[in-house]
Parts: sequence; structure tokens; C-alpha cells
Amino acid sequence: MKTALLAEDCMVNIQLVSSFLRAEGFRVDPVHDGLSAVEKCSEKTYDLIVMDIKMPRLSGFEAIRRIRVGEGPNRGTPIIVITGYLDRSDEMEITELGVSGIAFKPFRKKDLNTLISHAMNRTPTVDRVMETPRVKADDVDIEDGNDISSDSENGHEQVMDYDLALEEFDNDTALFGEVIEFFMRDSRLKIQTIIQALSAGDYEKMRVAAHTLRGGAANMRANPISVTAGEIEEWAGRVIREIKNDSDISNETNIRKLLSRLSMEHGSLIKFIKAEMAERN
Repeated sequence: MKTALLAEDCMVNIQLVSSFLRAEGFRVDPVHDGLSAVEKCSEKTYDLIVMDIKMPRLSGFEAIRRIRVGEGPNRGTPIIVITGYLDRSDEMEITELGVSGIAFKPFRKKDLNTLISHAMNRTPTVDRVMETPRVKADDVDIEDGNDISSDSENGHEQVMDYDLALEEFDNDTALFGEVIEFFMRDSRLKIQTIIQALSAGDYEKMRVAAHTLRGGAANMRANPISVTAGEIEEWAGRVIREIKNDSDISNETNIRKLLSRLSMEHGSLIKFIKAEMAERN
């Protein structure tokens, strides 16, 4: 059986991408950070490596670099990068490291499968799958504490595209149910971590938790939460830079509003998911 190493720090995305890879005939070894990926690649030969970029302990950039220049058995193994964002210089750097494909979150199963097929066939060009459109924060009705999970069809689409998320799991309701139950628990913990990290002044921990929540929500098609978590991630990153440069720290008024919005969106999402699951069962 073919083997794949999956390096990703978001458990929701690990379950999602693992299901895609298993459907393509791979046995999957998941790791949660770049350093573990490098260590695994020094011990075992893989047919494919799927690598996130923003991970703890060691970034995907550095992990790929070490795998490519090291003495391990995976110097020439095809690598697919999955990421939320790359600027032009980052993309050029990844290309120079010899990756086979780049998938921007949130991606569709069929698009990732295309990258996998091309990577395994050693297609010489770098394939690039763009992210699917996201709902903008300004499009989400959050004024005056309104519950955004209205009973209308449009309200449901705003909170989460349940059918599209289920489709990504080949309509396997059992597997999807397991992942979505995990997502509900994990997203609540991530929000708690963000709030606690802000209170403690641990902006890096806050940024990492928001980044992980953003990616998981995007791939579960919960776009409003993904957008808000992304804004929180950007705020925390800006504060980290300000501290490093001895600048005045950004006003916390905006971040408090974002956290309030995130909590409201999460509550609405949980209500919506439970209602959908009850109706479909």
C-alpha cells in the first residue's frame, strides 16, 4: 500500500485530508508540527508528503528545506503544500524547493485529488489550486446581537454550507458526523485558548489558536467563523510585530469586538449543526 506523511497542526484538517488520502489508496501517518515531519522523513520512505506551512516548532518551509537537503530517504518524494496564504516570494521559494503542488485552503476534494494524481505521476510543473470564495466579514449579520443562524435558507448558508461540507466526505454521514462532533468541541477549546492567551498577553499562542481555528472552520465550510478567526490572527500578528519593534500596542477595543463576534458566530453555528443533524437523522 502507498504511504503518505501528512503534516498539519489542525485536527479537523488532519481528519479531512486523511479521508481524502485514504480514498486514494494511501496509508496515512499524521504529525502535528514541522519538526516531527522532518524526523519521520528521516526514518521512513513515503510515496507522498502533504505539508502545511504554518505549524508549531518548525514551519513547513523549513521542514521541506531540511527534507530536501538532508540525507534521508525522502529527498525526492513528491510534496504537496496546503496553506491559507502565500505571497509571491513565498510561492517562489516553495517552487524552488521542488514541491509538486500548492492547495489553498479551503480546497475541494476533487482539486486535491488532481494535485495528488499529478504529483504521483511526476508532472514537471507546479500545480496550483486556488481557494474557494469565502464569505466576507461585512456580509455577516452580527449587529445588535442578532442570531445569525436564522431559520431562512440564506441564514443557514451564512453560518455553514452543511451540504458542501458533507459532500467533501463523499456523503459518508458516519465519518462526517465524527469529524463535525470533534470540530464543535475543538473550536470551543480554540476560542477559550484565544481568550485566555489575550488575558495573559501571550499573543503568539493567541495567533496560533486563531490560525488553527480559521483553517478548520474554512474546511468545514463555516465561513463566518473562518473570516473572524483570520482577523484575530492578523491582529495578534500585528501586536507581535509592534512589541518586537517597541511600538505602541494596538488598541484592544477592536479585538474585544472580534472576540464577541466570534463567540456569537460559534454559538449560532452549534445551534445550526445540532438542528441539521437532528433533522437528517
